[in-house]
Amino acid sequence: MLLLSRGGRPFEKLVQHPVALPLITYLLGASCTISSVTGYVKGRGETALGVHSDTAYVSDPLPPYAQLANVNYCLTDYTEADGCLTIVPGSHRYCHRPRGGEGTREAIPVEAPACAAVVFHGNTWHGAKPRTKSVLRLTISSLYCRMYMRPQERYDSILGDEVLERNPPRFRDLVGTDVPTGWASSDDARRIVNLRKENAGRYYRTRGQHA
Repeated sequence: MLLLSRGGRPFEKLVQHPVALPLITYLLGASCTISSVTGYVKGRGETALGVHSDTAYVSDPLPPYAQLANVNYCLTDYTEADGCLTIVPGSHRYCHRPRGGEGTREAIPVEAPACAAVVFHGNTWHGAKPRTKSVLRLTISSLYCRMYMRPQERYDSILGDEVLERNPPRFRDLVGTDVPTGWASSDDARRIVNLRKENAGRYYRTRGQHA
């Protein structure tokens, strides 16, 4: 956990990946923020990860446009024997979470070589196969959310000024430094009011304008 705050520059670059971040921006809009950056180590075992959706705390029916989106960076090979990710194709359009074992038979393995990235919409039903190989499966999951959602990890409070200064302006948006809500004082409230005025064209959009 807390890979972004403890891992330094490599993880700061990872969340701004020049291929993955445009795909995330397409799904969540330019004002999206990072929810969490988590490492997973999977050993041999018969336990599979059940089919589920990452869109939590949102009541069904889920909005058709993504509230969350995930990037799985495969640090080792993703094959069925390696215990790879599984998805139910087209399930992001169902707009509800799986109920009572739904999707178990329809889930297919996502096989990819080490160094690949798997990007998917937060509504997508997914799980993982049990691992039958003896070596470890290593994955980094970068979860992003829309600006108005509460992230799993509060990077705006965790990361210091030196981290913000050594990164481009987009990084401030990604870690939620300038999210226009959640003021803690009168001065902070005035700062946020100014943010809203300066960024009205980004914050106040119709559904058709979000990109």
